[in-house]
Amino acid sequence: MTTTLAPPRTAPPAVAMFGLFLVSLLIGLVFTGSMYSSPFIDDGEIARYYADNAGALRWIALTQFLSALALLVFTAVISERVPGARIAAAGGYLSAGLLAVNALTQWVLTYDGVIASPEARRGFHLLFFGLGGFGHVAAGGVMVAGLCLTGVLPKVLRQIGWVLAALSVLSLFTFVTEAATLLIPIGRFPTLLWLVAVGYALR
Repeated sequence: MTTTLAPPRTAPPAVAMFGLFLVSLLIGLVFTGSMYSSPFIDDGEIARYYADNAGALRWIALTQFLSALALLVFTAVISERVPGARIAAAGGYLSAGLLAVNALTQWVLTYDGVIASPEARRGFHLLFFGLGGFGHVAAGGVMVAGLCLTGVLPKVLRQIGWVLAALSVLSLFTFVTEAATLLIPIGRFPTLLWLVAVGYALR
């Protein structure tokens, strides 16, 4: 007798991804006073931020890495459950990978030798911001667009998804103008909620 395993559910990894990322932000707000340190502020402020908050930042890095793993699982489940989700899977895997490397970069920034060197601190901080900022968000936008293209989502979710995908990808203009950084949180946080809604819609 052959036993057919039920397909994995999409909601749990989506909720885990959102929850872990939210925890990382709360750790930042409670223990450092901010969600992250912008690379566009005074370098002395950046140095103090990392020197004073190394312990909390390691916890932030851990929870964001775990969030990246949850996104990886969510993407794998989507690719199995949703026909024609190759574009969504490519965006999801890239987004998860960028967030994971972002977390590792933040961990590197918590060590004295890196913080004490202005060149190393600036370089790693810019890399950290690019990986977890517009890089991660834009790749997530590709995932959202790919899910909308499959046609399996309710019409309202598709309509919202197209808007979020566009805003997320447009955050890539951070490459050439600091003003585009405003699109990073606009693309990131609604997209996380949207993916949770998708997780429940596809369960």
